[in-house]
Amino acid sequence: MMNNDKKTCSICYKKIDEHKDANGKVYWSSGHNAQPLVADDTTHPSMVSHGRCCDSCNGLVVQVRMMQAFGQHSTANLIIKMFKDCKYQSDVILAHMRLVMAFKSMGDEE
Repeated sequence: MMNNDKKTCSICYKKIDEHKDANGKVYWSSGHNAQPLVADDTTHPSMVSHGRCCDSCNGLVVQVRMMQAFGQHSTANLIIKMFKDCKYQSDVILAHMRLVMAFKSMGDEE
């Protein structure tokens, strides 16, 4: 099981990378705000409850926020519900994979 520390992405469960300046000094290691793609019930020990995500997953979060901003509320709400309904780590990982595949297929249609 994954631990609940601030170094684990709450969406893909991979390590959150540290951002370093030109001298190699870490200036940021807390990831990004994962809202609205955060599960509501994070009481199960496998769930990461801090609501932070890695750089890669932040791209997905931003895409969903853009959908909301540009009036695509029904699509955004379906995606958000998929994450909000997650009960276990495996549910979050599957939701993440589905979202990545959906966005990839939308990009392939162009």
